Amino acid sequence: MVVGHIWTSRVLLWQMVRRELHSRTVGSLGGWVWLLARPVLTGLAYLFIFDTVFQVRLGDSGGGNQVGVFLLAGLLPWMALTDGVMAGTVSLLESANLLQKTALPLELFPARAVLGAALLYGPVVVLFGLWVMVARGTLDWALVVPLWFGLQVVLTYFLALILAIFAAAFACVICWSFRIFSSGR
Repeated sequence: MVVGHIWTSRVLLWQMVRRELHSRTVGSLGGWVWLLARPVLTGLAYLFIFDTVFQVRLGDSGGGNQVGVFLLAGLLPWMALTDGVMAGTVSLLESANLLQKTALPLELFPARAVLGAALLYGPVVVLFGLWVMVARGTLDWALVVPLWFGLQVVLTYFLALILAIFAAAFACVICWSFRIFSSGR
């Protein structure tokens, strides 16, 4: 049912995702470039700090055992997950006025946030995975990285949807409780 609502409203969802990404670039100097540059610059900073400044290695063999690459292998997907879950969790609360006035499927709002994060971090994760494979001299994981990231996006969406429903319900309970206690009953 959730997938059906998203599929039938895919054009609206795409417009919502475009608007979400555009709202992130309003007022920024670099615009769209800055959206993609932020995860890239974060990754380069980790590589520089751990591999060049501290010269941390994973073992005694040195060489290709840089810690920065291993940190990025986990950090980039983690950044995509946290961005999607955080934005998706508050998506229903942020869109409360719109949801009260129109009959839009609730599933679209967490999907908008998660797809926005996926469009920002997806290219960076895939390019990082390809860079690691080329540096290793093998492309054996070339198909697995995009499929794995797609699975992460789906799981992030369902986690964001569940948390958005809980956040909206919790906000209603707090508001309702405040009204009861403030009225003196």
